[in-house]
Amino acid sequence: MISPRELPPHFLPEQEGGERILPDRGWTLRDMEREMIRSMLQETNNKSLTAKKLGIARQTLINKLKEYDL
Repeated sequence: MISPRELPPHFLPEQEGGERILPDRGWTLRDMEREMIRSMLQETNNKSLTAKKLGIARQTLINKLKEYDL
């Protein structure tokens, strides 16, 4: 199991003022993956760059976007 503390800071949601916060311990791996994808896509506004930064194939990202309804 991966805990939020093991994630790089850019995968964590921001509070006001840009400070990163850890998600509740009740988050599942699926919840964290969805948030990581959503956050990175919002940051880059580019699917190819998002996939590259996440270390996954673009098609995998597209499949995840459909799976998570993003």
